Amino acid sequence: MGDPTDIELGTFVAVPRVADWAQLAGTVADTQTARGSLFTNVLGCNAGTHPRVIGILPKADYEALLGGGAWTIDRPDLVGPPVAAQAPRLPTVSETGAAKLFGEAEAKQAEDTRQLAMAKAKSASSLPTKKNAIKLDNVAAQATDAEVDPISETEYETCFANYRDIFGADPPPSKECSKAQLSVWKNLVDEKVAPYVDFAL
Repeated sequence: MGDPTDIELGTFVAVPRVADWAQLAGTVADTQTARGSLFTNVLGCNAGTHPRVIGILPKADYEALLGGGAWTIDRPDLVGPPVAAQAPRLPTVSETGAAKLFGEAEAKQAEDTRQLAMAKAKSASSLPTKKNAIKLDNVAAQATDAEVDPISETEYETCFANYRDIFGADPPPSKECSKAQLSVWKNLVDEKVAPYVDFAL
């Protein structure tokens, strides 16, 4: 079965969806099934619980809940006085495997949610704070979040005119600097800073 796909992860909006994917049999509230006993007796979750609530648990902690007799499955009630057959049973190998798959999928979903939130935050922080400003970490220097003003269209054209005067032609497209790159380079020169830039960004 492997890890859930990105499409499957997108459907994991509540723990029953993850349990379906992991083939954890039963219903949420029925403690005579693997799903119901795990959800009710061990995890204390319900049909509306979001996967990240369980997925945030360290793997060792989650697996400790499954082992050592901590997870048992209720047997059907019998009429008459209690008998040994009514004692809760331990999960089968396949039920334990499904529960582990369930835990791993929840952890992956929680991690993907965290990574997406971090990516969104980074994306928001990489937007310039001033209109038309150019952030250096987007263009030439990853280690700074400083901003510079773009050069004017006239200055941009002057750069190319100077290049043509010296080399007799425009730079090849593969080596042509963008307006943003030239703006950053000019700012470094104006500030009397070594004009080393990472144009691979």
